[in-house]
Amino acid sequence: MNYKLCADWDFNLRCYSKSGFTYTDKIIAKFHGGGLTTSSDQDAEFSRDFVNNIIKYFKISLFNPAINSALFHRFNEVLVLQKKTNYLKYILNRLKIKFF
Repeated sequence: MNYKLCADWDFNLRCYSKSGFTYTDKIIAKFHGGGLTTSSDQDAEFSRDFVNNIIKYFKISLFNPAINSALFHRFNEVLVLQKKTNYLKYILNRLKIKFF
């Protein structure tokens, strides 16, 4: 993976998937917000790989509730992948959500 703008986002995801983070009430860095990396959509390769990287890094299924929810900001991409990779399970999952 060669992310031009979002290598830090990818690094943080990989770290978090391995150990999680703990809040500390200490200033560890000062920086100005904004800039090109404020939105992951600025790095097309990172954006394209995002959902698959979440699945790979966190070792979860494409049907895991954590990403199989409208609260997940790439939920529409998850649905497209589900439909493409396991159509029957996608349909059953949609029905289950609709009726239960």
